[in-house]
Amino acid sequence: FGGATALFRDADAGWHIVNGQRILTNGALPSADTYSFSAAGKPWIAWEWGTDVLSGALHQVAGLGGVAVFYGLFVGMFIHRTIGFLAPYRDLHNVRGFMYGPIRRR
Repeated sequence: FGGATALFRDADAGWHIVNGQRILTNGALPSADTYSFSAAGKPWIAWEWGTDVLSGALHQVAGLGGVAVFYGLFVGMFIHRTIGFLAPYRDLHNVRGFMYGPIRRR
């Protein structure tokens, strides 16, 4: 599928990584927009600072591949938990067998 580089074709991913590294370096949240073309220098609230810091730290430790693996595992866990939660209510009991049948032979 193209690996980590294809996963992060969206420009926001790089922006969040760089912003997270900036927060880690400065030890403070940014108060002005320094990256956009149309609003450079204008007041800005970093409301996604938690995931920015996580992304920045993961990138420093494990590179773009590490960020991709983490978010891939997170999305997979979320889907697994959602299906497990919905199965009793939506009569989706066979979904688990469909998902794990090829992996685990019974």
